[in-house]
Amino acid sequence: MRVVPYALFVVSLFATVTLSACRTALPQYSWEGQDAALATMLSYDRIQTFSAACRMTMISETKKKLRLDGAVAASLPGHFRIQTWKFGRNAFDLIVTPEANWVAASSQLKEHKSEESLDFESLWSWLNLNQMLDHSYDIVRSNLRSVTLGPKQLGSAPLGFEPGDYLVIDKRTRTCRRFYRIDQNGNIIMSVSLSDWTLIDDRPWPLRLIATSNLGQVDLRFEDVMLNQRLPETAFQPPRQAIQIK
Repeated sequence: MRVVPYALFVVSLFATVTLSACRTALPQYSWEGQDAALATMLSYDRIQTFSAACRMTMISETKKKLRLDGAVAASLPGHFRIQTWKFGRNAFDLIVTPEANWVAASSQLKEHKSEESLDFESLWSWLNLNQMLDHSYDIVRSNLRSVTLGPKQLGSAPLGFEPGDYLVIDKRTRTCRRFYRIDQNGNIIMSVSLSDWTLIDDRPWPLRLIATSNLGQVDLRFEDVMLNQRLPETAFQPPRQAIQIK
C-alpha cells in the first residue's frame, strides 16, 4: 500500500477496504440483450460515497504532461474532490459542489497551466452512471465483444450521431467500458474510458479512468478504494487559498 503524505479523508480503520495487487475476476454472462445487461448493472447498490488514493497523469491540449499523486472523494450526487501533490508538496485541490466549484493550485501548477486540461464534469460524471442507465437507449453498434447504446435515434442525424450520451457495454461482464457525449454538431465533446475492473464488496468497479475532452486528457489509476463509507463533514470544504471557478 502506498502511504499518503497527509490525510485528506479520515475513515474508520475497521471500515477500510484495501485492494490487493491481484484483481478479482468479474462474473461472466451470456448475452441476453440490452435490457438484461442494464438490469444487471442497475441491480447493484447505488454508490453513496467513494474515496481512493490515486495516481494521475495530465496531458494538456498542447501535449504537456504532468504526473501527480492524489486522493479522491465523492458524495453523490453532487460532491467531488481530488487533491494532488508532487514530491510530497501540494499541487492542486479541486472541489466540485452543487453550489460552486473551487480550486487551489501551487505556483508551479499555475505556470504549467495544468488546471486548464481538467474537464471537471468528465472527472466525476462517471460516478453517476446509474442515472444514465435509467434512460431509454437504442443499439447503434454491436460486435462479438461489446454493444454501443445511444439515445433514441430519431433519424435527424446519421445512426450513432444523435446528440446525447452513449454507453459501450462489455457483453461478457455487463460493465460499461466507455461512455461519451455527442453535441448538436455530431462531435464527441467528452469521452470516459473505464478499465482494470475488479470486485469491491461484490460489486464491479474500475480501477482506471481515462477522461478525454477538448481541454486535454486525465488518466487516473485508483488504489485503496472505499465505497459507501462515511466521509468527514469537512471533506468538501474548500481551503482558505482556494478560488471559485466556473
